[in-house]
Amino acid sequence: MENEREDRRDIGKKLYDMEIFISQALRTGVTISGIVIAIGLLWLLLSRRGPRMQFPHTFAGIWRGLLAGHPYAVIDVGLVILILTPVFRVAASAVLFWREKDKLYMWLTLYVLFMLVLSFALGKAG
Repeated sequence: MENEREDRRDIGKKLYDMEIFISQALRTGVTISGIVIAIGLLWLLLSRRGPRMQFPHTFAGIWRGLLAGHPYAVIDVGLVILILTPVFRVAASAVLFWREKDKLYMWLTLYVLFMLVLSFALGKAG
């Protein structure tokens, strides 16, 4: 009976630790994204470039914009970080479920991750 209570406490602590890790990952991703977007917006306001700039639609375009010193590319990097934050959360959840040997939730989470990646790929193709 004592071992059963101890096992429940151990499982509860692991779940709590997992929730804390995931919430910190989301908070960190949103914070970093906000800082990067704010830097890009401030740079855009200070650079006196016209409002008719063309924003890149590919990672290669964002990279070229960064190398060329365009502030809109910094804004785009912040937006990409914001978009990838929940994807990281799903991937981290899959790893954590794998570590906990919870195969059902691991496979469900991997399915959600696959659908997210597929939607990005199809959205880009369409």
